[in-house]
Order: sequence, then structure tokens, then C-alpha cells
Amino acid sequence: MLRQYELVERVLAYDPDADEAMLNRAYVYTVQKHGSQKRASGDPYFSHPVEVAGLMTELKLDQATIVTALLHDTVEDTLATIDEVEETEFLNKKVRRIGIFLSVLDVHVNRSPCDGRVEKTHYSAGEFLAARHLEVDLRNENQTWLLTSPRGPILVRQIAGLIARRIVAWKKPQDLVRRGERIGMIRFGSRTDLYVPAVCTIRVQVGQRVKGGETVLATWPA
Repeated sequence: MLRQYELVERVLAYDPDADEAMLNRAYVYTVQKHGSQKRASGDPYFSHPVEVAGLMTELKLDQATIVTALLHDTVEDTLATIDEVEETEFLNKKVRRIGIFLSVLDVHVNRSPCDGRVEKTHYSAGEFLAARHLEVDLRNENQTWLLTSPRGPILVRQIAGLIARRIVAWKKPQDLVRRGERIGMIRFGSRTDLYVPAVCTIRVQVGQRVKGGETVLATWPA
């Protein structure tokens, strides 16, 4: 199995302008997230994505392809976190938060969770910690959307991650939005948090794969 420095050296040999730091981050991230997982053969779980990345270097493919090869198995570990938090910046009350991790292979388009109006947006510069980091919502670059709906306010937060370095907004304050309508995207590997009132019923479970525009995350009380 290729060691970290060997993989980076291979890429730099044919692409001297490749982002060495990004390649190193992707390698370390894959190893950390798979941890002590073993394949049926007994080999470390991360050996497969590393081998795939090595094959990509033999074809002299670009760094984005190498990073994708390193991270592609983390899609199996996609995580949805659910917790209760005190949201003090926009809603000023206790709410339920659904955190959705998006790998580099997922679709990073963000959609409005409800019919309503974009009441306010707020951009915060920050770090680029891995999207699964416990403090990612506090420390990373993010864009927050306060949406008003007939049933109450909803908060959506786009959070840049380890690989993603750009948040794109396609709507602005006072725009009307429909449930499922595209409001922005994050490029390319990130997290999206949805904050809903505590009275809402969560319809997903931790570890469940979700699909934008199709999966119902939460419902209002009857």
C-alpha cells in the first residue's frame, strides 16, 4: 500500500503545481475516518481507496480525481446527526438540529426545506475543519439562511469543509422560495445543518442516507 508521502510524490512528479496540502489532508482524512475498520481479507479498510488513488496516479490524472479516489469510500459512512441546541443568533430558543455530511461525491446543491421567504442571510468567514468536526458549525466558514414559513421560522446553515472552499448563494433576502427549490451550493465536500422548532417531529435517523429534494427530514405537528 502506498504511504502518504509516496502518493504525494507521485502526483507532484507529473503535476508540480498540484496542491500538496490538499492531497495530504485527503489521505489523512481517509485514514482517520476508517480508523481500525478491517475488510474481509483482514486488510485495513482504507487500503482500497489508497490503492485506487495510486492507480489514478499511473494514469496521471489531476489532483481533484486523486482526492476523490481517496475519499470515495467515506460515502458509506455518511452521517446525519440529530441533537437539541440553544440557537441564540437568529431564533433565540431551543431547537432541533439535523446535521448532514456531504462527501465529495455527493450533490452539494442546497434546497429550501419549506415554502416561505428568505428573511435574512448571514455570511461568516472562518476555518476549513473537516465537516465532521464537533465545532465545525462554530469555527468554519458558513452561510446562514433564516426562512420564514406559514408555520414558523426555519434555519439552514451551509458549512464549508476540509475540501470545500466556496459557498454559493442563489437567493437573496426577501426572495420567495418553494419547498425543494435550489437556494445555493457548497463546493465540494461539506455539511448542511437544518434547525427546526422543538415541536417538529424528526423523520430521519442518525446514519441514514438522505437525498436532496426527496427525503423528508422533519414534519410540523398536526
